[in-house]
Amino acid sequence: MAHTVDSIKMYVIIFTVLLVLTFMTVCVAFIDLGFLNVPIALGIAVLKAALVLWFFMHLRHNSALTKLFAAAGFIWLLLLAVFTFCDYFTRNMPSQQPQNSWIQDSASHFRVRPAVEKRAEAPHH
Repeated sequence: MAHTVDSIKMYVIIFTVLLVLTFMTVCVAFIDLGFLNVPIALGIAVLKAALVLWFFMHLRHNSALTKLFAAAGFIWLLLLAVFTFCDYFTRNMPSQQPQNSWIQDSASHFRVRPAVEKRAEAPHH
């Protein structure tokens, strides 16, 4: 396989892009975008990883088989994220449970009981 040499200018440009993307990640962390915070941060992280793989790890100069395995790694990561979020979003949240659930009705050890029972005092004569 022939060895290719990239210019220093290209490395500086990619490094600058990575710094800008890192700054964007920090900005997204401090701005409340609701449910979009996590997808945007993950998208920026995937873009940064792809840039590092493509330019700094010279994936663009490698064979098709190496590119296929790198793409398989990204697909595997996507599958793990999708299954994790599917599990997370299908769980019952405490706010979604009914008010009179079986835990509240039958679990007496969750109720607060006084340590000492108060006794009615007899009146003094």
